[in-house]
Amino acid sequence: MREIRVVFGILLIGLLHASVSGTPNLHYWERPKGAIRGPCPVLNVLANHGYLPRSGANITVSQLRKGIDDVVHFNPLLREAFLGLVYTLYGRFGPSGLVLPSLRDLKRHNWLEHDFSLSRQDTYLGDPVNADPELLQQLEDASSDGETYTIEDFARLSNKRIKHSLENNPNVSYTPRTKLITQFEISLLLAAFGKGKKIDKQAVKDIFVHERLPKNFVRKDFLSSLKILATYTELAVRSKLLNPEI
Repeated sequence: MREIRVVFGILLIGLLHASVSGTPNLHYWERPKGAIRGPCPVLNVLANHGYLPRSGANITVSQLRKGIDDVVHFNPLLREAFLGLVYTLYGRFGPSGLVLPSLRDLKRHNWLEHDFSLSRQDTYLGDPVNADPELLQQLEDASSDGETYTIEDFARLSNKRIKHSLENNPNVSYTPRTKLITQFEISLLLAAFGKGKKIDKQAVKDIFVHERLPKNFVRKDFLSSLKILATYTELAVRSKLLNPEI
């Protein structure tokens, strides 16, 4: 009987070990030496977790589509519209077909990359690819309750960035399109990683500072276009109410 218990114990330990370390976690965080990253924190996160090639280079349409589906999971029409934009603007044909040469290519000014980013400097003022420490501190300080960010927190911060660019960047591109892109990015962030109309401060720090998925992240079942549109509309309205002049 004792021998049976010993054997059972060994088997149980083996099973537990296999469940923890026997099956490799394909989506652990790693940014290999020499890996290329770009101005979009969320795409950098996908690459750091292996949802996109960790190299950040030669990303095929199917790889980007699957990476988005596996994490963000928004409406297929929105996803395909995004893919169409990316590969029309930045795509190149290579041995594996149509590819995004690198995440860094997204830095081309005034295409999808834009002025008054929440975490990157305007192209005219500095580095549009890597997160700026001062802007990350502004983001850190933007939470009104110290624990979460609300739509109004983001509206206030986005307006602050716009005003800074208008005052300091003689080449600023401030158009309805660039403002829409900024507000749409925030709306997607809230929809994909938030809870209702808020997002945890730590989750934002994980994404923007560490470029990793938030702890205990769970993919949403589905991000409907209507939900994203409702968030975008509220953000746009609050931004206008806070600063009608912009």
